[in-house]
Amino acid sequence: MKMKMEINFIKVVVELPFFQNLKKNTTNAFKKYISHFNMFSFLETICINNGQAQHVDYHQMRVNETFDSFFPEWEPFDVSELVSSQTLPADGTHRLRITYQEDPEKIEILPYTKKEIKRFALVDTGEIDYGFKWAERGFFQTFLEAHPEADEVIFVKDGKVQDCSMANLAFLKDGIWYT
Repeated sequence: MKMKMEINFIKVVVELPFFQNLKKNTTNAFKKYISHFNMFSFLETICINNGQAQHVDYHQMRVNETFDSFFPEWEPFDVSELVSSQTLPADGTHRLRITYQEDPEKIEILPYTKKEIKRFALVDTGEIDYGFKWAERGFFQTFLEAHPEADEVIFVKDGKVQDCSMANLAFLKDGIWYT
């Protein structure tokens, strides 16, 4: 029920007169709107393997891109510094989950549980731009429930893959990895 209300909220926001004048780029208008009111948080999840944070530089790049789009007046936090301030589990695979707006709000270290995926469903997101990692992940469950034949959904917008709920997607073509 909660997810439906949030999806309806997005629809209502986009239908407000302010947005009707911005039909050419609804996504940018929506980003400015939510940034102004700080209504949503973002998420960065870093793999911790045997005590070592993986690909911190890529996570920093994504945090920087989020700040450029939503918090241009703020300096992005230093992901490497934040990770090094945590006591990381020395054995096994874990997820270091950072929820943030202008500053980190919550830092969690959670065990990693492998999800067995046999079937995907491609879901056209329409007007929703999932180019950023939102902390609110309930919409993934909503789309999964709408596709009971699938173990996981992959969001597609304008023919381009955007994301799935549990991991970064990577595709190998002609020896080059695309993410």
